Amino acid sequence: MQSLSGKIVSALLCAVFHSPLINNSEISNNAGKKTKEYKSRYKSSKEFNYSVHSLNDVNYEILEPKQKGNKKVVLLLHGGSYKVRLIDMYRRLAERISRTLNYCTVYNLDYRTLPEYKYPAQIEDTVAMFQEMQRQGVEANNIVFIGDSAGANLALTSTLYMRDNGMNLPSTIVCFSLWGDMTNSGKSVVDNCYRDPFGGVARRKKVEDNWDYLHRISAFAKDLDRSSPYVSSSFADFTDFPPVTLICGEAEMDRSANELAFDNMKNAGVDAELHVFDGMFHDFQLFPFFPETKRAFEIMKNRIIK
Repeated sequence: MQSLSGKIVSALLCAVFHSPLINNSEISNNAGKKTKEYKSRYKSSKEFNYSVHSLNDVNYEILEPKQKGNKKVVLLLHGGSYKVRLIDMYRRLAERISRTLNYCTVYNLDYRTLPEYKYPAQIEDTVAMFQEMQRQGVEANNIVFIGDSAGANLALTSTLYMRDNGMNLPSTIVCFSLWGDMTNSGKSVVDNCYRDPFGGVARRKKVEDNWDYLHRISAFAKDLDRSSPYVSSSFADFTDFPPVTLICGEAEMDRSANELAFDNMKNAGVDAELHVFDGMFHDFQLFPFFPETKRAFEIMKNRIIK
């Protein structure tokens, strides 16, 4: 059952983002533009060392606990429709992930984004970062990919690329609210369009009048084969993949994408789990005060630390 805080915040977000004053189709574009000139105010908590580095002119950050309790190392891949740069919200998320995983090191990748850098730049940056981590002495079987939304898709498509090219793979993958179907063909796109504040429409609007909007082509997938597994990871053949944990909200428009990915993983014999949280919306895991988020982090921990 959905928590009271989840119900309240979900209703408030729907009231805001489904308001006639908000152009939902431009939210990610506007957010992306703002982050291009974004100046971080982040200061790491006292239990961490924080540093910024560059790889092939792409920045990445290392959050390292002063007292390590876990040899696992996380590569965190942020969401934002491939338009949003790394922002402080994800730096704070890295701290929460590290604490949850008994103080592991977290790499935060500020991969190249749209509109300047199109597909496959994001996969190239992720693969290069994974290889660089190994050059720095981190064993592949200790590296964990964690991503949300577009970042979850990137975690899967990058692993798919590395598998297909005979490269080492991460030890496990955790996907928060996977955005993995660029065709928008899943049943939940319509079923949850009134319930998910991010990408949906107000209840006063008719689905048939907003069909094109609900099934719009993202800037990322424009001019691409949207059914390609390198673009839409939910359609992939996941044979020989490492364990994957999918965590999403029952009210997400992208719930079907998570379910499809899970079904394809199970059909390929992957050690996969899908956890769907009642009533919760896309990327609820970024809100630390929800009981559902705390439970999601417990699930993540149990899957990574065995």
